Amino acid sequence: MGRLRRLSLALTIAILVGAFCWGNPLLTAHAQPVPPSITDNSEQITIPANQVDIMPLDIRSNMPLTRAQQLNIINRLTFAPSRVSQRIRVLRVVNAFDEKDRETQRLDRLTAYAIVFNYTRSITERFLVDVGTGEVLREEVLLGRPQPSVEERLEAARILQTSSELRPILEAGAVLEGGFAVAGPLGAPPTNRYIQMQVLSVDRSSMLRMVTVDLTTSTIVATSNLS
Repeated sequence: MGRLRRLSLALTIAILVGAFCWGNPLLTAHAQPVPPSITDNSEQITIPANQVDIMPLDIRSNMPLTRAQQLNIINRLTFAPSRVSQRIRVLRVVNAFDEKDRETQRLDRLTAYAIVFNYTRSITERFLVDVGTGEVLREEVLLGRPQPSVEERLEAARILQTSSELRPILEAGAVLEGGFAVAGPLGAPPTNRYIQMQVLSVDRSSMLRMVTVDLTTSTIVATSNLS
């Protein structure tokens, strides 16, 4: 009987301690789920820069940026006076602290990296931006081909849907997949922005077409008939 009472008392204490910890935000903060990172830049910019709710500048961590913060940066980069006459697209905006850049770790402000493709100049750029003020702290040209944004894939899909050859296939239920950054076909301008799309059968069991889209000129530059 004594053993049973001791067991019952231990169980009661465990329940009380658990309830206290659960109700105490300082003790349960570590258990809260972390919001997923947002890298989709497909939405239109509709938030005026002067109305965006910016996080305090002294908050510097690897937590994802809010959608409002991302749109504010996209807005400022896209409509900057030095680039207003150029056609650019912000492919992604991430917390610069995520990149484990020693320089950004020394900064006393929240910063973000914005990866931008400039269709006018045919270059990829990376901007280090102060999230609170929108100030560009550093910019550099990147080599290679960054993977397309959702917005670019949607643009490529719209170009395919206007093709007299592909429109009937797509209207019959064919499925679009892929959307990878690739080199252009032989003879095409090497610095243009190319995306490769796959046209699959309705049941996705076979590939009907392999299509390369030039996003710089908004045209289809290569089509392989695989059916």
